[in-house]
Amino acid sequence: MEPKSGQLYCRNMSIFPVLLMMMNLHVLVGSIRILPKPGLSLKPSYEMFVRGETIVMYCRCRCPVATIYFYGGSKVFHQFNISVPPCDAYLRFKADDNFEGTYQCQCLLFENNGSLSSPSHPVQIHVQDKPSPPRVSTVQGPAASPGKEFVIITCRGEIRSRGGIFYLYKNQFANFTQLRRVTAHEQSVNFTVNVTGKDTAGNYSCLYQTEISGHPVASSFSESVAIFWKGKEQKQDHTMVMLVHLYLSVFVLILMVVIIVEHFASGSPLAGAKKDRRKRTIHVFTTGL
Repeated sequence: MEPKSGQLYCRNMSIFPVLLMMMNLHVLVGSIRILPKPGLSLKPSYEMFVRGETIVMYCRCRCPVATIYFYGGSKVFHQFNISVPPCDAYLRFKADDNFEGTYQCQCLLFENNGSLSSPSHPVQIHVQDKPSPPRVSTVQGPAASPGKEFVIITCRGEIRSRGGIFYLYKNQFANFTQLRRVTAHEQSVNFTVNVTGKDTAGNYSCLYQTEISGHPVASSFSESVAIFWKGKEQKQDHTMVMLVHLYLSVFVLILMVVIIVEHFASGSPLAGAKKDRRKRTIHVFTTGL
């Protein structure tokens, strides 16, 4: 059945608002622009800053930008008005307990009627009187010959621009066992420990010293790593322990067998019945006489 002209007109009128809404939505989406986050970084980027050490906070926005805001927590503590590229700002200050916390930056852009960008990713500032302790790890080296093994201990720290020294200690004694001098581009060192006997076994840790604000400053000790001696003496001790366990097991087994045999020999019903039968037999022969 063919539709009448009135029905076709009504259908066209019902489709028209949907098309109009889709066109308006397309225009609206095209006018919305997601503003990029600015980039925030610390120079130098250390896990721990020492009091009095210079810190540079660097925020970079997309051009053109009018103002750059620096946030400490949720409060604006500094702002820069930018008129010409480059669209970035530096904030230089001395490390102090007052500056410890979380920081972000934000950009006020010229376009889109002065739109405000999203906040940057946060950066953390921690301040103490020593640099962060080094991180330590070990790798078992291949045996150069039978009975001669070595362990590689890696220490990683935060060496400043004038270089420093890594020290390796055994059981945190007063005297270090090894040292390595490094430049600012060498943030880690490898110490080799030859495991030749019980004297080399123990807990090893490291620390580093670097120049900060014109003075040498030492870090705290790292966590300890244990090195064990696996020589002939240890194998002999292990064999003796195994023999002792074996002898004890055999002794306990024999003792249990003896107890079970005595139990059945003296206290079983069968043994009592045999004794009674012998007594009755002797009594019968005596009565007959």
